[in-house]
Amino acid sequence: MLQGNEKSVLFATGRQVLYFCGCFVLMLFQWRTAMVCQEETFAEGRIIENLQLAFLALALISFGCNAILRLRTRGLSLFCGGCCALAFCRELDSVLDAALPAVSWRIGFAFPLLAIVYILRHRNQFRSSLFLFLQTPAVVMLFSALVVIIPVAQMIGHHSFLKAILVNIEHINHIKELFEEAAELIGYFIVFCASLELHFNLRQKEP
Repeated sequence: MLQGNEKSVLFATGRQVLYFCGCFVLMLFQWRTAMVCQEETFAEGRIIENLQLAFLALALISFGCNAILRLRTRGLSLFCGGCCALAFCRELDSVLDAALPAVSWRIGFAFPLLAIVYILRHRNQFRSSLFLFLQTPAVVMLFSALVVIIPVAQMIGHHSFLKAILVNIEHINHIKELFEEAAELIGYFIVFCASLELHFNLRQKEP
């Protein structure tokens, strides 16, 4: 018979396997979408961008629920949710360029900044909540997502980097979109999974 801690470890491992399978299924879905949409696969307003926005919105809701349910780590949950809101605004840059031409997607910085204000106003509980937060597997997943979203998606898919290597290749912009958008979708999915994992992690650490 498995002991309580062994069951907990197996349950946590099972969740990680499900997250991995989710990433794999998303890549297969992108392949299938490319067969149908071809060069329009990563166009604005199409299914891949909508999925990115959906995962960011779901992660934002999940972090928001965690902030409501768990006062001890509310500030950090609000900050993570604020970062999701910033990324959501960044993905809607074309819409916000038209709606708010002077500010555009940068309006999204207001959300993490408001979370920082909350943290500063409740700084007494911040230190203990920070170390509790940093001990969770969810934070490791969040850092993994950042690796996918920034160094992989943004830097490998950077136009000047690709142009320097693929000197004689046409359609550099499509190749750029391929790297950026495909990797971003996986990264945002991992953020959503991390927001779910955080609920399990903090529930286990509750007294």
